[in-house]
Amino acid sequence: KPEPALLDGSRALAFGGVVLASAKSPEYLTGFRSLPARLGGGYLLWSTSATFRAGDFLGELTPVAPAGATGGARPWLSGVILRTDRGLFELDPTSLALKRFNAPGIVDGLAIDARRAARLDAVGRASFTADGGATWTDVLSERGFSTLSLREGEDGAIELTGLSGRPAFRLTSSSTTLEPIDDQTSFNRSRRFASPTFYEPPGLDSPSSRSLAPDLAAHAAGAGALLPGGLAIVGKPRGFAILSASTARPLAEVELTMVAEHLTRCQPFVAAAPAHPSGPSGAVLLLCSHNRGAHVLRLERDMASPALEATFPDPGVFVTGERGRVAFAGRCGRTPPSSTDFRAEGAPRPGEGEGANEELLRQMQTPPEGSENMPAPPPEEPPPSGEPPAREPPLDDIARVCVRAPGDHWIERHLRGSDAHRLYRFLPGDDGTATAILFRADAPASPKPDASPRSSEGVRVVDVDPGDAALDRGLFPALLVPSGEPPIRSADPDFWLSDDGSIRGWVDHRSPDDADPPSEEPPSEGSTPPPKRSLPVSHRSGGRVGGVRIDPTGKVTLYPLPPDTEHVVHGGRFGLAMALRDDVASYFETTDGGRSWQPVEGPPVGRMEVPYEGGPPFACSPLGCVVGGAILRLGWGGPLPTPAPVDSDPPRPKGPASPIPEPLSPPVLTCRYEGAGEPWASPAAPRGPSVKAQAKPPAPLSILSSGPLGSHRDGMWSAEVIPPFSPSVSARRVSVRVSSLGSAHGFIAPILSSGGTKAPVDLLLLADKRRLRLLTSGPLSFLPFEQGSRVTALADLPGGDLIALDADRGVLSLVPGVYPARPALRFARISDAARTRLTLARAISGGGLALVGYSAISGEVFAGALDLGRAEVGPLRALGSLRTLGAAGLGACGGSPGAYRFLMELPVDVRVSDGSGREVIRGNSFAVMRISASGERLCAEGVEAKLPRGEPWLLVSAVFDRPAAVIRSAGGSVPVTCSLENHGD
Repeated sequence: KPEPALLDGSRALAFGGVVLASAKSPEYLTGFRSLPARLGGGYLLWSTSATFRAGDFLGELTPVAPAGATGGARPWLSGVILRTDRGLFELDPTSLALKRFNAPGIVDGLAIDARRAARLDAVGRASFTADGGATWTDVLSERGFSTLSLREGEDGAIELTGLSGRPAFRLTSSSTTLEPIDDQTSFNRSRRFASPTFYEPPGLDSPSSRSLAPDLAAHAAGAGALLPGGLAIVGKPRGFAILSASTARPLAEVELTMVAEHLTRCQPFVAAAPAHPSGPSGAVLLLCSHNRGAHVLRLERDMASPALEATFPDPGVFVTGERGRVAFAGRCGRTPPSSTDFRAEGAPRPGEGEGANEELLRQMQTPPEGSENMPAPPPEEPPPSGEPPAREPPLDDIARVCVRAPGDHWIERHLRGSDAHRLYRFLPGDDGTATAILFRADAPASPKPDASPRSSEGVRVVDVDPGDAALDRGLFPALLVPSGEPPIRSADPDFWLSDDGSIRGWVDHRSPDDADPPSEEPPSEGSTPPPKRSLPVSHRSGGRVGGVRIDPTGKVTLYPLPPDTEHVVHGGRFGLAMALRDDVASYFETTDGGRSWQPVEGPPVGRMEVPYEGGPPFACSPLGCVVGGAILRLGWGGPLPTPAPVDSDPPRPKGPASPIPEPLSPPVLTCRYEGAGEPWASPAAPRGPSVKAQAKPPAPLSILSSGPLGSHRDGMWSAEVIPPFSPSVSARRVSVRVSSLGSAHGFIAPILSSGGTKAPVDLLLLADKRRLRLLTSGPLSFLPFEQGSRVTALADLPGGDLIALDADRGVLSLVPGVYPARPALRFARISDAARTRLTLARAISGGGLALVGYSAISGEVFAGALDLGRAEVGPLRALGSLRTLGAAGLGACGGSPGAYRFLMELPVDVRVSDGSGREVIRGNSFAVMRISASGERLCAEGVEAKLPRGEPWLLVSAVFDRPAAVIRSAGGSVPVTCSLENHGD
């Protein structure tokens, strides 16, 4: 059954990786999901910026949301949850109406039917309902179970996986409560301490797709042969495979166990049919070339035991043509064939290693003893008459070809002297004859109409001038170099004889930018002469390769290519061309060797790409084409191309305004100073030959610092430290004696100070598995800190301890006094499309701690109280929205502080102007804001931001609850007046 798939952003129906039908889309699609019948069936599909509904997978797309469900879509109680980067929204499948999924911190949900569903928040707290959402049961409170993910079971149940990564509970269509999947995981005990079996949480839904076509399908399209009954055959190591010619689905694989592996790498070919009409349609041959020679196997009734039809003593390539003609470009071997024809250099003797296989080869062409029609054993001496001299080296002035003739015989033909030196290639003819194409610069450009072709001993000679003006500088392709690696190719189909006696083939159309082929001038004195058969040929794949006709007198006719052709892939009389105009690809096919081209529909994905040498196959056959990359084309006579869509904006949902807001814009931090110029600029350093370059002192440490931190010299570490959110306070000099510090590279983490301190935020230096509190009033010393990954934030605990948050791993660690940190609480870190970040918050009243989540994309902010005694995060509740962020002391933020205070990392748009209003700095930057929040409002009390100049010392520090601001630099501090504007959308 064909399956829906997305291939490079387009829709397709595929079977076994082969595209059977496809449809274009207004946008590059990244995912899809089918809907159950209770929700109307059909499909939801999405791009990064929109979501669509379709009744059929390839049918018309109806836009339903101006945001992509990049986190996936989930069947819900009476609708569908869209997990977008702007948050979760619920789609009514009947009216296509949208509404916000109003549950703070929820990042996933899944329903079985209209009554049973489960939902999951950003920190692994799941809940379920069995009454259509009227009531919800908290799984963490009821079962002590922290959930990593919700997933659909094979029987339609909802499965809850734990921190171990295994499903532990499930909700079925007949249950009203959770059912344990096994007794060992019915209780999750891994919340408090790190578990060695902890699995990273699953990411967002990956774009839906199906597996690509198997390699055998690509190999068949490039080097396979068609068989009767809609079948195809292709060679592979150890044998061959039979496939469906219409779908390329593998049907059977045959191993040639009677033959050594290196002698089984063969290309199939269907040879000419016998002369008598009652015979089969044609023999199926396996053309095999290897470094010891070449041979031909003929498939019999028992396909695993083919007959040895011919052997050839020299390595070489086979040449194939129309109507099953085939020849070997080299001398014939013994009659009857024998493995003794193969070269013996370096090969073990019979009975030793692979040499024992020679006897098996002999047996393949000899019926077992006692069977009917068993011939008498051949005499050992003398060898059969007519046999060529064993191991006769090829002579420089003789060119040989061995042509297959009726009756499964092979006949040797040859050329001598200058004809052999100018031979381009032999072509097999009928009844054991051959045609030779010779390159002759003195060949007449316009042969006489009554000129007769030359011939000699079964060989017709056709002289061609490779510099003929009719070729328009085109080059003939070089003879194929056989390859025993998949795709196995041992036969060259580039030239063939047509029924009217002319020669057809392919020529590389060279552009004016291509260099001329090397000339064959006489070698200079003392140089090595070139090979006697060095001919001007092309070795490249792809490019502008077009059809050519050579009549029996050598007259050349070059067939035109489609306009704007960029690349052509071909094989025999079949070819596919790609033309490019304004970077838009169009495709054409030929089945008559390039004489005519017909426009066809291009591949649903990608475009034709010429692979690197030794890369994927790039060839055509009667079965189809492999056009580079992962694109495989089956069959010929494809449909006409569909008209290119008119450029227009993608369709958008109609009807009432969507509740999905536009992406959140960064807040604007505007600062102004009195005077002109740039007073923070450092004075220019003196120049001259006597002035030594001085190293820049390390930048002061701030809440934004990273990389090299401070300096360590003579057992003393020191640095300038800028207190955060304190624009009126100068940098503080900190020095600490430390005997060794392996690396000064590290980072600064903020500490939410206890409510009784003057500064609500302190700084902690983390470097070389040590920690140093920078702004404490007590003595300073480096203490051990073995935390393995980055700490997001810390907070003071009673008694001088700290609690540290590793948001990426979902771990809260206790840092007790002078002792190393140890895990205290683990929660599931659930991925969401809004890229929610987590940090620590402190209650402004009472000093309790909470875990806060916020998204700079959706604007959602939520918090869950921390209960370190129970080692859990409480239920999440809303804390306003970044879309309503304001400066403390103004408007809605002019009253008392909110419930929590925390730090938030956000992008900001920074604009700095001088006293005249001239803007001197503008750009996007990175900032840390100190926020006070409640359920109604979100207020920025202060901001620390780097100015977009790339200078580590150029910082702006501002507070809004008691207006003060300053720009800090290496040259000092400049007072400024700053304001924060939030445009919401």
